[in-house]
Amino acid sequence: MLGLVFAMRPEQKHARQAGTLTELTLPHALRAEIRRLTEDTRRLRAERDELLGVLTQLARLLDPPTSVSRR
Repeated sequence: MLGLVFAMRPEQKHARQAGTLTELTLPHALRAEIRRLTEDTRRLRAERDELLGVLTQLARLLDPPTSVSRR
């Protein structure tokens, strides 16, 4: 039984190191995803603001003037 314990130890140590490597790369992947989503959010907000400006100008052009007095 003593030989079995020694045979298992290096494998358990390797599994621990692999788990640590995964823990180190996971936050990096999450940071990269957050960075990408932040850039997408900025781009989409800018596009939304631009479209809102165009639609506002279009509404002004299409609305008939209401301050014209009738005689």
